[in-house]
Amino acid sequence: MNDIVRELDNVIKKYKYKAFFTGELNFVEMAKSCKIIIQDLLQEKAERENPKPLTLEELRERDGKPVWITGIYSKSGIWTLVETKVLSGLVKSFYNTKRYFDDYGINWLAYDHEPKEG
Repeated sequence: MNDIVRELDNVIKKYKYKAFFTGELNFVEMAKSCKIIIQDLLQEKAERENPKPLTLEELRERDGKPVWITGIYSKSGIWTLVETKVLSGLVKSFYNTKRYFDDYGINWLAYDHEPKEG
């Protein structure tokens, strides 16, 4: 919630600054800007709390980046790094756990964020 308050504060400061120098304060424009920011931040929050698994294409685009992986029917998981230049692609953890792209969506899934426990 702090992100929303901080972003809204920035918008209000922007419009106060504009009003100070131009003598105009467009409340409708300010309200629209605030609404867009709130919608974006709430969407981001929802995606963090209830992430959808990455598609195989999205996973391939994350070469060298971390992803959270879980078994297809498991809630527990680990952070891994994506490696697309090896064989047909894989993710590998610090514990040398490896998952290959060939069985993605069959045996395991990957996420941008660790799913929130619930």
